[in-house]
Amino acid sequence: MISIPAGIFNKYKNAVDELITNTNTGDRCEVIYPPKKVPCDCVGLAGNIGSSLPDGSPNIFGNDCPICGGTNFKYEPSTEYIMVNVYPDKGSWSKLTNIQVPDSEIMIRGFISDLDKIQKMVSMKVFVKNEQYGNWNYKLSGEPLPHGFGQFYFLAFLKR
Repeated sequence: MISIPAGIFNKYKNAVDELITNTNTGDRCEVIYPPKKVPCDCVGLAGNIGSSLPDGSPNIFGNDCPICGGTNFKYEPSTEYIMVNVYPDKGSWSKLTNIQVPDSEIMIRGFISDLDKIQKMVSMKVFVKNEQYGNWNYKLSGEPLPHGFGQFYFLAFLKR
């Protein structure tokens, strides 16, 4: 049986942590979640023709708030930023197999603590140095996989 010193796992974890969190090697991405339903600021504007708005300005909209349409609720975007490693060059992640992957797909590696965010997202806006793959919205393509001895990182494929 082969015995691997425990220190090797720590060195691996430290190296990958640095690759993800370092701004020279990691990539900042915006995780976009489904919009949140929140109360509208109109505070019961519907049905108050001629009354004033909460800030004192006159109500010129009639019965319905132009934002919520009289429902007293609106939807706000919900986003968050995380750091991952983005691998846009399929040659850097498909060395073991001869799979065909469209140019619009990327692979990301991230912290397992961010996996829940990836699974709940609608899309991810990727900001990478290579403009060919950056500033695009990507969606999860399949299930993320555990990576790095299964405890610390995940790999996920995303497509435009």
